[in-house]
Amino acid sequence: MNQKSMKKLKITAIVLGVVFLISVIVGLIVVNNNRSSGVSKTAKKKIQKIFAEEDAKNLQKVVSKYGYSIRYDKSIFTGEGHVLNKDSNEKQYSATTYADDELKESRAYAILRLNFRKGSEKPKEEEEKFSFRKIMPDFSIITSRKKAYFDRSTMPEEYKDTKKYSDLDLMLQGDINKQKKDNPNLKYHTSDAMISGRKFKKMVVDYGSTIDGKWQKTGEKITYLTIQNGRPYWMTIFALSKNSYTQPYIDQLEALVAKVTFQNPDSSYLVRVDGNNEAQVASATIAKTETKAENFSEDKDTTNTLDELDEDSVIKVVARNQIATVRVGTYRCADMIYTAQNGASMRLNGLCTGGIGSGSIVSDDGYIATNGHVTEVSNQSMIMGINTQENMNKYIQFVVDAGYITRETLRDLANKADGGDQSAQAAILGLINQVPADNIRSQNDRYDYVIQTSSEPIAREDDGSGNLKWKKTKTNIPAKKIDAEVDLKGHSMDLNSDKSDVAILKVEGRFPAVELGDSSKVSRGDRVTAIGYPAIVDDGVNTKKSKTVPTVTQGDVSGSASDAGGHKLFSMSAQIAAGNSGGPAFDEDGKQIGLNTYGGSSCANRSEHNNSCFGEGIFRDIADLKTMAKKNNVALSANGELTKLWKDGLESFSQGKYSQAKAKFEQLDKKYPDNYLVAKMIEVSSNTPDDSTEGEASSAEAGTSESENNTTVIIVVVVILSTGALFLTVSIIVIAVSVSNRRKMNAYPYPTAGQFPQQSQYPPQPYQQPILPQQQYSQQNYYHQQQPGQYPPTYAQPLMQQPPSNYPPAAPAQNDNESKNPPAQS
Repeated sequence: MNQKSMKKLKITAIVLGVVFLISVIVGLIVVNNNRSSGVSKTAKKKIQKIFAEEDAKNLQKVVSKYGYSIRYDKSIFTGEGHVLNKDSNEKQYSATTYADDELKESRAYAILRLNFRKGSEKPKEEEEKFSFRKIMPDFSIITSRKKAYFDRSTMPEEYKDTKKYSDLDLMLQGDINKQKKDNPNLKYHTSDAMISGRKFKKMVVDYGSTIDGKWQKTGEKITYLTIQNGRPYWMTIFALSKNSYTQPYIDQLEALVAKVTFQNPDSSYLVRVDGNNEAQVASATIAKTETKAENFSEDKDTTNTLDELDEDSVIKVVARNQIATVRVGTYRCADMIYTAQNGASMRLNGLCTGGIGSGSIVSDDGYIATNGHVTEVSNQSMIMGINTQENMNKYIQFVVDAGYITRETLRDLANKADGGDQSAQAAILGLINQVPADNIRSQNDRYDYVIQTSSEPIAREDDGSGNLKWKKTKTNIPAKKIDAEVDLKGHSMDLNSDKSDVAILKVEGRFPAVELGDSSKVSRGDRVTAIGYPAIVDDGVNTKKSKTVPTVTQGDVSGSASDAGGHKLFSMSAQIAAGNSGGPAFDEDGKQIGLNTYGGSSCANRSEHNNSCFGEGIFRDIADLKTMAKKNNVALSANGELTKLWKDGLESFSQGKYSQAKAKFEQLDKKYPDNYLVAKMIEVSSNTPDDSTEGEASSAEAGTSESENNTTVIIVVVVILSTGALFLTVSIIVIAVSVSNRRKMNAYPYPTAGQFPQQSQYPPQPYQQPILPQQQYSQQNYYHQQQPGQYPPTYAQPLMQQPPSNYPPAAPAQNDNESKNPPAQS
């Protein structure tokens, strides 16, 4: 065979090899997808139904005719919608209100308010009429019914320049002017925010009281302004009291902003405004509508979450790991000593307070992973434990002795507070914030931990000794702390902290456990599933409900950063509610890659235009947990019998082998009793025949799908075998021809061009020049060397980050005529 033909043969072999390799890769993908699609559709539906049962009871959806919608959990919030009456105007407000289940009907809600659901227990007689725990923040959505809201013809000239003032700028400036008119000394700051891909203006106004000539901040109002579909919307979190206790609740309300969705408003409900500033109905009266209640039973939301779960992850991620996701309760009791700057002191004995978080069982022998701040309570937070008249009297005397307030002013505030004035309550309780953190000490510290492993809610127990602790049951079991690392002086997620914010607890017994993954393989865009228990579902620790299960949210990794200690943190589009701190974050394979840490206002440390990241969730690197475990000689393993029984049962269940699944689940139930999810899986498996579907139609669909999958696999196998056979045949021919040619070349006694001559067995005699055959090239052709080129690496110049744009507030208009100002809320 000549050299040209040989070259073509080689090229053919290479091409066939590449095609064969691609065919193998495609085949593996098809087989893998076929395996995934081989999961019984019935099994997926059954699992989703299990997870959706609780959510169907708690999910509330509100749709306003003015173009906004929101979903929220009724077990956490109470809702109130305001439909403006026909005679309502800017000078006199008039509306019809609807609450809770009435909100299922779509109406022209110009205002929607959400408040945290209060505990059902009545306060004890010895408890003070007002306390630190009663002043909770609230959330509201407000819009305008004015048809031509951004009509600039009636505005001053300075606001007509659309390049200087966009419509969103006008909204913000209108709010500033209006609030400055009411309070010339308004303390506020503004910034830009991008939330769920939408532009917002953020305005934070400080609230407080002037006590004896000194202004004291007690809370703040956070407003997010946006324009969607040409309509203005304000979302406001009002926190009359702002401290370490209320901050998680403020964060949770702030997360609601990202949950609001927008649609085109019903123009028939918009109104025009005449010259007398009186609102007139344009084409419809705003009264009680005849619109039928919308049917939300078809929503695809899953258990206690407002996001749709990825179908493929329902079994291998959610069901696999929800059994090993736990609730963590922490109580701290201590005798606290407070010292004011002038030397006045206060000792409050037996203060008890705590909180609720989430965690995961990371080892079969009972090791629990959670956040450090879930297991610790700061000295500043202990003041929340005041719940007796005796301690409240000591507190009142202390703030007077410390010079924080005069007795006369305090008496006036107390009278107002007794009458239900929450501003007065907030002013009194906020006085303690003047005590420096270093001036607060503790004695006789006592911690009590509990782990909720099933659906029975954890609850507090008072044994009469004054020390609060957790009630222990079969599924609410005591725990001890192995180690914790946390910076209690900062937020739960602070990039300036060098602490990992990780903790390990230990419970006695054997448990199903999660498998730990490797977060170093996590990339932007990867799917993440977060599981955890919300903080105050069903009235929190005062719950009267018989069942509380974890929430499940999903999203994608959106970025990463490192704190001052070099610990890595990842941001994700999955939102994390208060109480989910410490819960596990899983990758697409169902392995835990991080610990959820609710972001909230702590993300103000970011440099992205002071952008809040409350629309996202934050999870910490699982490597920090592994480091802490190694430090404490803790071996983490998920290879125990209970974990294997659960995995094997789910595998049989997913394949439609329900009788086999039932047997595995029953074995697990005997060794790990009283778990709600195991019991539910036994019930479903018992009532589902093997390999069944949801009826004849589903059966035919499943059969067709299976047939199509099998056909696809057969075609792929045929292609791989055919390509492989051709590749092998051509390769053998190439090898055979190459060997034949090599044998022919070896028949010549002299080396050919481009080859080194074979060295003689004996070295040449000194001073004798070896004789080269005439056909051989000169020696210099063999040893000619080409100088290698140098390719120095280039270094890209770092991009300079631009400082955030400033929007200095314009001075308020001097003219009191509101029509001459930019539009504000109405």
